[in-house]
Amino acid sequence: MDYCFNVAELFQIAKDSVIFLMSLEEAVCEGKDRELVDLLLKEEMKRVKQLSLQLHRLGTCSL
Repeated sequence: MDYCFNVAELFQIAKDSVIFLMSLEEAVCEGKDRELVDLLLKEEMKRVKQLSLQLHRLGTCSL
């Protein structure tokens, strides 16, 4: 597998994780559980941004 494919796959996984965590965030009302979900969501959104920038730099990748 080439590097471009791996980054594209990781990008898709991270996007799917964000969608899952957003759904979980709606289900968790408050307290420590909500704080943990919020933290995980923020971290995963950072990962999506980083991978998006990598794909942009590679230029030839298609999702």
